[in-house]
Amino acid sequence: MAQDSRMVTVHYRRFARTGNLLPGQSLADAVGQALTSDHYAPDWRSRVMPTADNPDVRHFTNNSHVDLGSTFGDLCSFTGDEMQAVISTGQVDTPAVNIADIRAPDGRDYLHGMAYWLLVGDHCYVIQHSSVRTKALESYLAWLLRQSGHIEQAQEITLQAAFEVEGDAADVGDVTAIEIGGIVPEPSEVMDPDSGGVASRSMEIRRTLEERIAPFHAGRNWLDTLVGSVEADRIMAQIPEGAALKFTLQVGYIELRRQMSRAALDHLAVALRNLDDGEVRIRGRQGRISGNEARLHMPVRVRLVRANGNLLDFVDAHEKLESVHAAFVEDGRITPD
Repeated sequence: MAQDSRMVTVHYRRFARTGNLLPGQSLADAVGQALTSDHYAPDWRSRVMPTADNPDVRHFTNNSHVDLGSTFGDLCSFTGDEMQAVISTGQVDTPAVNIADIRAPDGRDYLHGMAYWLLVGDHCYVIQHSSVRTKALESYLAWLLRQSGHIEQAQEITLQAAFEVEGDAADVGDVTAIEIGGIVPEPSEVMDPDSGGVASRSMEIRRTLEERIAPFHAGRNWLDTLVGSVEADRIMAQIPEGAALKFTLQVGYIELRRQMSRAALDHLAVALRNLDDGEVRIRGRQGRISGNEARLHMPVRVRLVRANGNLLDFVDAHEKLESVHAAFVEDGRITPD
């Protein structure tokens, strides 16, 4: 059955005003001025940013719409002259089918993905793509505003997440801790514990505020620090095949007052802003909430450009993001600028 729309999640962020960033000007206005300027508006190539992790991967805003107090756009990701694997499923009555790499037609490149974003004042709403997440938008906006002279070269743009710790969505009582973590994939090599290495195992690592998922050797280093290398070898050698060692780091507060302060949560929201939703949990006296539920968000249905396609309708995505902002303001979940 043809699907002409898709359910997506709108993630909320807010521009964190630290230092002397954009004095007297909202993030939406600064980005809108940059995108509509004589330097950036006429040629899309001027808006292309090589990513820090991989210079071959490029991000750029293709389409944008600027209104009074708001700016809407997309964020595209592509790699020049990249091949893509295809499978010949039209082959019949053969033991196997052909699989080959092909290039895009001349003058085209394969698109990794597109995110859609809306800035209203200092509020930010993002429909992420698996290849273009909020961290990519944060980096791109910082690059754009540096290039356009709105911020200094050493200044950063921080899009702070908001924890859903108030209202019916987070009825967990007094917040006592924020937990982060995930399962680390198994390394490919299997080593003999007697040789000084360890057998390949999955390990759950709860991460510090500054790190992403730690590789296997980092988890092993933590274990060595806690119990020593000899005892760590013994522990790892005794883990049954197919099991995982659960290693937890919990960031929280000793309860000196009835509630965790809003300032403390705001600092955590900045530090944890780019962790995947499944790796963030809020624990309270009456339970806990995990994943998407832990941070301010809203599901919406957006039309597709073509039935069963991958691209969202640009105009409809804009309207849905605007409606999410209006709903958050009306419900008191955010305060308008």
